[in-house]
Amino acid sequence: MEAITANQITALLADKHGKDVFVSQCKTGATWGANFQIMDAWAMKRSWAHPRTIGYEIKVSRSDFLNDSKWPGYLPYCNEFYWVAPVGLIDPTEVSDGVGLLAVAKTGTRLFTKRKAAFRDIEIDQDILRYVLMHRVTVSGGTYDVDRLRSRDFWRQWLEEKEEDRAIGHRVSTALSAKYSREVTEVECKQRALEVRIKQLEMVEQLVNDMGIDLSSWSLASTAKRQVQRTMAIINPDIQRMITAAAESLQTLAANLKSMNPKDD
Repeated sequence: MEAITANQITALLADKHGKDVFVSQCKTGATWGANFQIMDAWAMKRSWAHPRTIGYEIKVSRSDFLNDSKWPGYLPYCNEFYWVAPVGLIDPTEVSDGVGLLAVAKTGTRLFTKRKAAFRDIEIDQDILRYVLMHRVTVSGGTYDVDRLRSRDFWRQWLEEKEEDRAIGHRVSTALSAKYSREVTEVECKQRALEVRIKQLEMVEQLVNDMGIDLSSWSLASTAKRQVQRTMAIINPDIQRMITAAAESLQTLAANLKSMNPKDD
């Protein structure tokens, strides 16, 4: 059976933290800093109720584990710290107090806990959080990461989507504008027709007044007048023609009456 590699173990840890923030080869600060370190893996649980960060150091050889003196420097950057190694490589009794141990099955397909790490309630150093957020984290729910943002395919797709959105917006705007224009035209036509009818009614009323008849003093005429005004908006063309003809006849009658009574001038 082939030896289990560090990359295989990293993949298992990534699967374990599939719903969390997971960073392999995680730096504890900016690269240009003099004192940064690199953990084999670092994870942050996505939980407000139980926030927790976990550091991992992977070992695939016995000598590498025995000669590692830098691991205490990782503790300020995680609430829990684990060694991860193929089963049998590290004995749980060799692990320092508070530190955990994960073993990789001989098949290389799963992890199991040999010793659970103690939770240390500490304030996580801000440098590692800045590093993760600015350089390594994948945005939850958005599928955008740093590598994608640097690719031409991402921006080409982004531009295509923007162009499609713009085209859809133009079509919707055009359709709404046409519908609004039709409605405005219909309202304007109805308004003009109503204005014509009102003028005709006013002309009839004026001709009657010229004949010396005061409609305002006739309750019956006033009621009829109001009813005519209310029904003008729905009057049909035939009645409109009748009103027009009546108005012309009244106008002729008024002229004849005035010619018969010149003293009224």
